Amino acid sequence: HPNLNSAYLGQGGLGLPDRDYYLEASFADKKTAYQAYVAQMLGKIGWTNPEKAAADIVAFETRIAEKSWTRAQAREIDKVYNPMTLAEVAAYAPGFDWSAWATAAGLPASAHTVVGEKTAFPELARIFAETDLETLKAYEAFHVVDQSASVLSSDFVDARFAFRSGVMNGVTQNRPRWNRAVRTVDGSLGEALGKEYVRLHF
Repeated sequence: HPNLNSAYLGQGGLGLPDRDYYLEASFADKKTAYQAYVAQMLGKIGWTNPEKAAADIVAFETRIAEKSWTRAQAREIDKVYNPMTLAEVAAYAPGFDWSAWATAAGLPASAHTVVGEKTAFPELARIFAETDLETLKAYEAFHVVDQSASVLSSDFVDARFAFRSGVMNGVTQNRPRWNRAVRTVDGSLGEALGKEYVRLHF
């Protein structure tokens, strides 16, 4: 169907790389460090009682991890291609406001969607429905600041690097700021930057 655009819906919602980081004893130290990092970042934005909020967020994400597919399951191509209408998704996975989500995402009600990890969707929707609003607010706030940290002040940059690169990957030193700036521009405006480079030098 070359004239059909589809929105692909897949499981997500985890702040750690994989479900195993929440469920396997071998990753317990990483999970503990993650909770401390969540509290640290919430504290930086003035969140009330960041330690409790961090514990609630990690417990929430752990529930998501328990119902998420494994990497091996997600590699079964025939099982992750499930065309559905938005109405069918809403009926299949009640508890999550799919209509509000689609509107905010700019998807029309008639959008053609493809659901990935199909059997996980009803469970994930139920988890969102059962989670209290304050936890969901803290969860969203943390993930916004975590994903935006690289363009915030140096204390956010340093905190994210210490956990994401240090604790998780063993990297001890961040790249210089000029280097990170160049990589950001190249990653965001690579084609336009290349065109200007060619104009100037060729």
